[in-house]
Amino acid sequence: MSFKIKIILGISVLMFLSLSLFSLISYLDTKKNSVIQIESSLSMASRSLTDFIDSWASGKKSTMESTARYLTDVEIMDSLQIRTILQETTKTLGGIRYDGRA
Repeated sequence: MSFKIKIILGISVLMFLSLSLFSLISYLDTKKNSVIQIESSLSMASRSLTDFIDSWASGKKSTMESTARYLTDVEIMDSLQIRTILQETTKTLGGIRYDGRA
């Protein structure tokens, strides 16, 4: 093998190794950044969904507490008053209407 070929082969090997190392480092950095971005996105979506569920449950709880305050004197109320309060609560909560028939 001539000296010229040895030089070209040596430079080629060094270029291949340096490009391979650069590609590996670039791949690892891109992978790390992608994972961080996906985790951040999922965390934000999770917090948003948690806030929505908390708000929804709080609204339902407030409605039930309000209904409970109306029904504190249930012993002295007639059935029409009770039924009206419960029907309004059912409408507010988005429940299924029950008309008393089996």
